[in-house]
Amino acid sequence: MLLPRTYALLLPSVLSSLTPVFGQTKVELSWGSSIFEEKMILSDGSSLDPANLIIEFGSFDNSFAPDHTNMGQWLGEWRVFDAVKDTDPTTATNDTDPNDSFTNQSGGTETARYEGMAHLLADATSDSVDAAPSYTWSPGEQGYLFIRTSDNFVPSTEWVLLTSNSAGQHVGDSVWEFPAVTGGQGQFPLAWWLDDADAAVFGAVDGGSGNGGDTGGGDFTDTSTDFGLRLHRIPEPGTGLLALLSAPAFFRRRRRP
Repeated sequence: MLLPRTYALLLPSVLSSLTPVFGQTKVELSWGSSIFEEKMILSDGSSLDPANLIIEFGSFDNSFAPDHTNMGQWLGEWRVFDAVKDTDPTTATNDTDPNDSFTNQSGGTETARYEGMAHLLADATSDSVDAAPSYTWSPGEQGYLFIRTSDNFVPSTEWVLLTSNSAGQHVGDSVWEFPAVTGGQGQFPLAWWLDDADAAVFGAVDGGSGNGGDTGGGDFTDTSTDFGLRLHRIPEPGTGLLALLSAPAFFRRRRRP
């Protein structure tokens, strides 16, 4: 049985937001699921494998608005603010950032927990090793959680893209909008948790999170509602979409630091 996720309020990083730091030139942004392991599943209800996941928090270029009709462009428009990389110590991509982690019980159950932390600096860049130095984030820009099994845009790939658009149950941080960074006024650390996600562009968020849950695009066969998030399969593209994806303008521009 899953523990109530409202206990995420007890996280030290959330409690620290009660005290602003004056004159600072960066804002701490913590993001994650909860202090407890959550039920996070694939489209058929099976468990996630941390060795085969890409977990990133960030935003999209300029005024690009992601939806199910322009998924072929997502990775080209995506800017990583921070990421939790593969945590399998036997692989070369093991995440060495002590602020990042992904854990699950014995590696074989469907409950898991992820968390990351990075700073938004005064020049609007991220200090995360996963972010490109050229990426910047404007005040009010919408933040997204993007989890996927692969960057390959094929029907066997599973993605979830979540965001938060309205005030939820946490202390002032539930709307995922990047702040302005100033050096002369109080700056509160931010904590953006899965409990606050109330919009699923693709995949689903659900399961007693206090936000009512939401189901976005994609194919799935699992019909349960007792999960924190669920990835969905990329649908088989129609003839029109295949033509668009084959055009040069829709070739993916995958930008890595």
